[in-house]
Parts: sequence; C-alpha cells; structure tokens
Amino acid sequence: MSKFDTIEGAQRFLREMLEDLLHADPLYADARVALSQPGKLLCLQVETHNGLWPLLVWFIARVYAPTFDVQTVGRGALAMECLVCSFDLYDDIEDEETTSIVAELGHKRVTMAATALWSLGQSLLLSLHTHMADELFLSMFTGSLLKIQHSIEGQHLDILASRLPWTKMSEEQILEISRKKSGSLASLACLLGSTLGGAGVAEIELWSELGLRLGAAKQIHNDCFDMDEDWQQGKKTLPILLSVLLSSAPESSENTVDAEGDDVSIEAPAVLASLYGRWGALLRYNEEMEGIKGLFQRIEALEARPFFPLLALLIGLDQITDVSEGE
Repeated sequence: MSKFDTIEGAQRFLREMLEDLLHADPLYADARVALSQPGKLLCLQVETHNGLWPLLVWFIARVYAPTFDVQTVGRGALAMECLVCSFDLYDDIEDEETTSIVAELGHKRVTMAATALWSLGQSLLLSLHTHMADELFLSMFTGSLLKIQHSIEGQHLDILASRLPWTKMSEEQILEISRKKSGSLASLACLLGSTLGGAGVAEIELWSELGLRLGAAKQIHNDCFDMDEDWQQGKKTLPILLSVLLSSAPESSENTVDAEGDDVSIEAPAVLASLYGRWGALLRYNEEMEGIKGLFQRIEALEARPFFPLLALLIGLDQITDVSEGE
C-alpha cells in the first residue's frame, strides 16, 4: 500500500505541501495561525478528521485514479482547505464572534488572513489549468465559482435571518441556508475530487449532490452542540428553532421586534424544550445522513473501488445512529 493511501499519509503529504506554499512569506503568517486551528490541516493535535475537506478531494480522486499526480490533486485539495478556512474566518467576523483566533489576532488581522487565504485558494485552483485539458478545466472552474457564489449567498441569507423574528422563520428556510452556506462548499470538495480523478459526468453529479447534503448535515450536527452560544448571538439554527417552537413563549400574540429586528419578547427556551429541540435536530441529521448513505451506495455501485470504505469513514456513515432509542 502506498503512503498516499492512508489518511495519515495523505495528511502528512498535504501538510508538507502546504508548509512549502506558506514558507517564509510574511503575508501568510496569520494565515498559518488560522490553518493551525482545531480541525484544520496544520493543527498540531493530529486527528483523523483534521483537514476533512481536502481529504475528501484527495480520496475521491484516488477512487478513480489510484496513480494520480499527487502534486496536481494536492493543489486541488489545498485550494479547498484555503477556501474553507477563509470562509470560516469571514464567518467569525460577520457573526462578531470572539473565537480563539479573533482573540489572538484581532478583527483586522483575521480579515487580512481570510483575504490572503481566499487569494491563495483561487491561485491554486487556477494553477490546475496547466495540468488539465482546457474544456475539462473550464467546466470544473466555472462549477467551482458557482458553488462558491452559492455559499456566499447562503452566508448573506444567514446574516439577514439573524435579524428576523422567530415567527418569520421555518425549518425549511433554515435547512436551505445550511445547504447553500455549508453544503455548497462540501459539494465543491466533491466536485474537485471527482473531476481531478477523471470520474464520469454521472458520478460527478452524484458526488456534488452528496456534498451538498453532507455539508448541510454537518452544519445541523454542529449546531446541536453550540445552542447556548448561538442563542446569545441571535443565530437561527434548526435545534434552536425547534426549541422555540416547543416552548410556550412563541404562543403569545405579542411577539415584538426591536429596531434592529431582535425578538425582544422571546426568552431562551426552557431546558426541556432545548433537549427536545436538540433531539429533533439530531433526528433530521440522521435523515440527511441516511440520504447521503443512499447516494454513496449508488456511486459505489457504479465504481467498485478499494477506497470506498475509507471515504465512508471520512463522511461519517459509520456514525449514523437511531437517536429515537433510549429517549
């Protein structure tokens, strides 16, 4: 087995490649800090899911091209890491969150780090042109820009939604924001991986759909464990919406909104309502993951290749549980 066929081997190679790109350039000093945060590729605490999205690019490509050019696919994978990291930083700034990196660098330097990572990600994507046929590159690049645009649109909708009263929000609206904001970026990873690996049109479309649902599912799952902080920041997430609907406060006809659009009459949901809200959101997460599993099996039926079990692990298909049991 090649060193590139394991998660640890791929992470090591991509980290070394990323370090070479950032080496000794003061422009990327703060970007390096961002790329070293938990879950990112350069995080010192090495875990299986560090750099999840570039790993998806890598191993999806590996399914279709076991002997691919590691430099070419590596550039596609690192473009994904840089773009996702830049979006995360912009998200911190727009939500006015005091995350660890904002506390360390301040808003101005975080903004510059996000811009530097955005520029580097775009440069890496464009560099793939010299390694691909013109028509294939153009199709991949325009598809990538469209997914990036959809993610930006999702972020914009998320900001607007934070100013709306809860009575104006629905479960489907929140899910649509998650699909655009997070799902579009995950779909981009799947598009890059399948295209760079040389998958057929049908497979690329299935992977892109899988990514769209995967990003939204992971957003739902993350929101289930950030409810207190999200409530304080006025975020409209699925578990909080379900909690609010289950609490008694929204039943009042006197839900008022202040000048900035905040719900001033709705208090934080009671503990029991919060628990059921989280439980309901986890049920929806499981439903999304079951749908992803179905798409994965359709792709697997088209291409019986050895890396599918590893991809199933990265995607999280081994973590689907029946949350209705024991409640």
